[in-house]
Amino acid sequence: MNTFVLKKSFNASHQVLQQAKEAEAFELRLDTFEHLDHDEIKSLRESIAIPLIFTLRKASHGGYFKQSEEKRHQLIEELARLEPTYFDIECDTDPKFVQRLREENPGLQIISSYHNFDKTPEDLSFIFEGMQHFPAEIYKLATFAHSTLDSLRMLHFLKNLKSQGYSATCLCMGEEGKITRHLASKFGSEFHYLSLDEEGATAPGQLTFDELKKYPPVGAKTRIYGLIGDPVSKSVSHITHNTLFKEKGIDAIYLKMRVRPKEITPFLELAASLEIKGMSVTMPLKEDIIPNLYLLDEQALRCHAVNTLHLKSGKWEGFNTDSIGALNAVESELEVLGKNVAILGAGGTAKALTYEAMKRGANVTVFNRTLKKAEEVGEMFGCEAKALADFPNFAQEAGYDILINTTSVGMAPNTDDMPIPIEALLPKTVIFDVISNPRETRLLQEAKKKECVCIPGIEMFFMQAVEQFAIWFGDKIDREEAYNILKAVL
Repeated sequence: MNTFVLKKSFNASHQVLQQAKEAEAFELRLDTFEHLDHDEIKSLRESIAIPLIFTLRKASHGGYFKQSEEKRHQLIEELARLEPTYFDIECDTDPKFVQRLREENPGLQIISSYHNFDKTPEDLSFIFEGMQHFPAEIYKLATFAHSTLDSLRMLHFLKNLKSQGYSATCLCMGEEGKITRHLASKFGSEFHYLSLDEEGATAPGQLTFDELKKYPPVGAKTRIYGLIGDPVSKSVSHITHNTLFKEKGIDAIYLKMRVRPKEITPFLELAASLEIKGMSVTMPLKEDIIPNLYLLDEQALRCHAVNTLHLKSGKWEGFNTDSIGALNAVESELEVLGKNVAILGAGGTAKALTYEAMKRGANVTVFNRTLKKAEEVGEMFGCEAKALADFPNFAQEAGYDILINTTSVGMAPNTDDMPIPIEALLPKTVIFDVISNPRETRLLQEAKKKECVCIPGIEMFFMQAVEQFAIWFGDKIDREEAYNILKAVL
């Protein structure tokens, strides 16, 4: 249930009443209160009908209560008499004290909580076993995630606890842990902790209610999709894709997940076990992910790069929609048949675009800082390959009709970097930069000055996404309608 976490410094009484329509429960973090005014807390308790959690968190579990454990026990006993629905008690609390608390307050429900602000331990089952040295109605595990793998392990653990009949709340803190908060309801977490605003957060990565509302509602049947790669922070796909899901009435959510090359295999195993239905793949995983896949479509097989995953019968299938989307974007301005196309870069995206451009009859030359990598692409598709340092001479002597940048040069914020010298930009040619954020890179800014036809990477983003939706949802998605929805969002 959506549980608002309230701190005394934010005028708890007023905000409780304001937010009551949105919340399903409230947690009072009493350890943050400057003064524990029992009459005020009692008045709060009597003013709302939804469940109320009392928490007097000690410092060793990330709380603000600095006094002795004896004093804390005394205050907990006094506060319990105010009849909250739940009292959150740290799992290492003296069991005899918890038993006495139960006897004195027969209707009180106990949350046994474990917190680790340093990491997510490998053996969560061992941690859980230690939490049961006193009985509790709900078990809560909150750990710090250093990777998406940590978060998926926690969600998998929550799924297993629920299958065994336990009532539990399992989540990860930190930026990498946010996906556990978005997916809490999907896997049966009892509570979904939210702060009223960023200043009111009581743990790193805790979502605000306004932040949560930007995403579709999540339930047990909600399908999970996402973007994987490193980095993924600059992508706008969570905005566009979730908007499309909402407008089309699709019960699904799309999340960004940072995954590094060394994490691919365990990530895909965990993602399959959690039945994540599909994913977009970005740098640097488009090639490295291939050995882990059960099946490749022709586009992915030929260009040896994958940008789309689909889970079918528990196995991952790989597709490439980059190539079609990119060339569709280019041909919205100029047909590539018989044209000279220069492609900068030799990674997965470059391979995909080289394959599709040649398939459509273009004369392609690939350029890369490392000549050997460019030559590998040339050998793969039977096209010309040159060192990037040779590009100015090539532009002057051979020329090009279409220039496509697939490198990351220009992606860094506030950068003036360009993948080629300004003088190598030929006037009135077609310039396409696959970078979608920033929308207008320095390359495109300079190309405009030379009266070039400029195609921003966002166009490729729209078109390749439409093809992804067709893979994931079949005839439930009309391509033109999906394109218009995505474009309207941005």
